[in-house]
Amino acid sequence: MSVRWHHSGVGLHLITPPWRLFGTIGKNFGSGRVFLHDSECARLYNPLRQAHTPVATSAWSFRAAVLSTENRASRIADALCSVGWISLATFIEADLAVALRRELHTLDQQDALTPALIGKGPRQRLRADIRGDRTAWLDGASPAQARLFVQLEALRDHLNRTLFIGLEDFEAHYALYPPGAHYQRHVDSFQGDNARRVSLVIYLNDAWRRTDGGLLRLYTPQSRLIDEILPESGHAVCFLSENFPHEVTPARRERASIACWFRVRPDTPLPL
Repeated sequence: MSVRWHHSGVGLHLITPPWRLFGTIGKNFGSGRVFLHDSECARLYNPLRQAHTPVATSAWSFRAAVLSTENRASRIADALCSVGWISLATFIEADLAVALRRELHTLDQQDALTPALIGKGPRQRLRADIRGDRTAWLDGASPAQARLFVQLEALRDHLNRTLFIGLEDFEAHYALYPPGAHYQRHVDSFQGDNARRVSLVIYLNDAWRRTDGGLLRLYTPQSRLIDEILPESGHAVCFLSENFPHEVTPARRERASIACWFRVRPDTPLPL
């Protein structure tokens, strides 16, 4: 069973819309320069609008040392506005990654992980040829999970205060891929249910090499490959849930991660 953390309201601490504060934003991507104008940034800042597509799709990662929670959240917010995704070399501290990995392995030894299903509701089914991981929902009860939930809640709050996207809660689960397992290309929003607005994947694997497989491949909606990301311990990828198809390539060794989704209310109407 998943546990979702709620907040009674969204604190709107900024009077001026954030895209007006940024104005026209320029970023260097490969051989060209991409400019995001007010209307484009506003469209990305408001994922309640239908069919929004990231303006720029070249790989863009922040390779930095451990960041403060606020600094990390600010970088994520900026990236979600400008290109719709971000890769962070260090999202959680090394000791927290170790504690979460140990907890996941304990759950595995206790047979507490269940084969992941695809689909939702009555259409859920087991398809190991599509998705081969085993999962367990996080509930925030253990010290390691409680510590992670504090960071996830801080990120949710920051995104609401700066991007005005109305994230009401989040849900998260462990995912353990045995050798040979993979996950075919998919998007994180369900057909007919776009409550998931922001996806976050956190990795828990020590000394991972490219030859170990298990890469996260991130694509544009037009199926153009954006990046291949190694699932290194403490590393994280955050992206707009509806915009980016992605897949996990077959792993040659056991692969551990946490998948998290920040959600709006299921009955949230689309703005005019």
